Amino acid sequence: MSDELVSITTLDEHRGVLVHDRVDDARFEIRTDRSVEPRPVPPDEFRFPVDEAVSIEAEELVAPQGVVVYARSLDEGSETQVWREDGGQLEAGRHELQVMSVTPKVYLRVSGPMTVPEDDNRMRFQFGERREVEIGARTCHEQPAGTVQTTDDPHDVARAVSTFGSALKTLSPERSFPTLRGHPPLVEVGAELSVPDVVSPPDSGVVVEVPPDLASLYRVAPLAFYFGATVECGTEPRVVADGESLPLSTDRLSVEERIDRLLQQSFLLDCIVRTEGLYQMELEARTALEESLPFDLESMYDAPLSQRVAAYDDVPYHLVEPHVPQWPVRSTITPNPEHLGYLPFIAYWLSSVHVAEHLEPSSLPSPPPELTDFVREVPVRGGSEEMATESSTNSDVESATSEALAQMWIGEGVQAGAMKPRLERVREIATGDTATNDVISVAVVCTDREMLDETRDGIYGLRDVVDFDVSTHYCTSIAELRELLERDIDFFHYVGHIDDDGFQCPDGHLDAASLEYTGVEAFLLNACRSYDQGRALVDAGAKGGIVTLQKVFNHRATSFGRQAARFLNQGYSLEATLSLLDHVSLPTDKYTVVGAPRYSVCQTKGGANVAGVLDRTGEQYELAHVQHPANAFDIGSVVNFSEMGASEHHIASGEVTSWTLSPDEVTPFLESMSDPVAFDGEFHWPDDFPDL
Repeated sequence: MSDELVSITTLDEHRGVLVHDRVDDARFEIRTDRSVEPRPVPPDEFRFPVDEAVSIEAEELVAPQGVVVYARSLDEGSETQVWREDGGQLEAGRHELQVMSVTPKVYLRVSGPMTVPEDDNRMRFQFGERREVEIGARTCHEQPAGTVQTTDDPHDVARAVSTFGSALKTLSPERSFPTLRGHPPLVEVGAELSVPDVVSPPDSGVVVEVPPDLASLYRVAPLAFYFGATVECGTEPRVVADGESLPLSTDRLSVEERIDRLLQQSFLLDCIVRTEGLYQMELEARTALEESLPFDLESMYDAPLSQRVAAYDDVPYHLVEPHVPQWPVRSTITPNPEHLGYLPFIAYWLSSVHVAEHLEPSSLPSPPPELTDFVREVPVRGGSEEMATESSTNSDVESATSEALAQMWIGEGVQAGAMKPRLERVREIATGDTATNDVISVAVVCTDREMLDETRDGIYGLRDVVDFDVSTHYCTSIAELRELLERDIDFFHYVGHIDDDGFQCPDGHLDAASLEYTGVEAFLLNACRSYDQGRALVDAGAKGGIVTLQKVFNHRATSFGRQAARFLNQGYSLEATLSLLDHVSLPTDKYTVVGAPRYSVCQTKGGANVAGVLDRTGEQYELAHVQHPANAFDIGSVVNFSEMGASEHHIASGEVTSWTLSPDEVTPFLESMSDPVAFDGEFHWPDDFPDL
């Protein structure tokens, strides 16, 4: 793999360029009216940071459907314009265009005049003559700038957490955009505190005080990051901003509830206030709340961060609560020193944090014995399904309940309904220690012929931009399976039987714990109680995968496997795949993710993890738009539905918005979509929408 973060090269026929984010394996094509030969230009000529820049000459550029473009003048006195399918035009002068809704981040510099004609299928930039166009791009992947070493003394940990705000690219309200937050520095436990100069805390004017214990520091890490705050040990938990003391403990709210409200309210109001700055747009939340807010948006935009934090806290929470987007992550963590390394990631996810001082063990329920459907498990001697042994996976299980999109469990055992991140793998993703390939290799292994339905009909390789190399293997021997797992494979899909001895093969069992190394990057182990084998693959080097926590019935597992494969094939992350499948009739409560939950095999089209949920209500249909976190499209990004005639933008996280459609409206709308839609118990993709 090249050392370049981003490459800009000609397309095969030279009529256009391909922008390739080599870190996230994201591609964006710009077509031209003629053959072009890109030549390098200095990246620092662009207003926004770019990793690579080239110049081409063309009379017309064509961008794909679904992009939004912000056009800013490089001369004084011109306002920002926003273009969608309805087009627009620019007068003479120098302009910089930012292509939104795609990854990587792409910018164009060109001199006007220029016309963008109305077009439902694509965006065309017409210059009327041959003209030089500079194209710049940067990766959306944000890497930690350094590593902080700390002891487990709370005062040292407070100093370490104080560095998290150094990752913010701005203290303005625009830091609510995911690409302007950056990634906090890594944290390692050592013999003494060591803070590199490169991660010095910003001067935000905000101080967070908490009692000197690890539990309190874990709770405030995301808040401290977003506020760019200095963290100090004190007697009472509070935030000091603009000379005001904002308590983090009240008679009505626990410390955790109060922290969640303060973070979510401040975040939402920053999203509203930022519409007065560089990204002026109609935002649904602003339309709903502006008249009720006790401050002027323009003045608040120019105010220092500490003043905004204090002013935001004066807004009654009941006013903003209906407009707070569904939060992306809730992390349950035991406050042990060995978990300090997770703090930068919990902060980067802007996670809601629940500290579990003690784990209450319970057991996952087994299927009712009266159900006799074929189970993906080898029964114990005696043949009775009721006698099937309980895996050790079930010994330390707590149930997770939260309205967040995803649950993370950082502690001993397993939490039903939560994903189990592994620090080493999450860190590899954050630091870019995972190379992407031009061809995605997939190995499908099926060890039981009664399960062949899961592997039929080419469930992989259904992409027009990404190349797949798919191999299918049946009834593999122990040696053959070991060789596969030691081979460099981007995705491994296992269909068959797993028990306490490992993967069942015709000649015995292969225990993944016996592997010193695996070249598998990600996996789906669709077999009964595959958690232990999945955890062993992560221990051996895999980035992450989807596993089961208990027995799964074959027909339900087949449906899950086929639908999960389609999402993973299309570039959805492990986390988003499992969370989105919860919208249909599948046993997602029996599955979880181990390793790096946000790892994806390849990049989604457009970079976002998006789906629709369609329900029939009498003679009408309700269609909801659901979005899950993904690098540049984490909470704080925005979506617009101009195809529905809407001009307002929505903050993207969870169920963004919904529409009521008549039978005459629903089919044309579905045909115009490029995202999967859940309907009647399963997901349908653009090539297989049912007749309604």
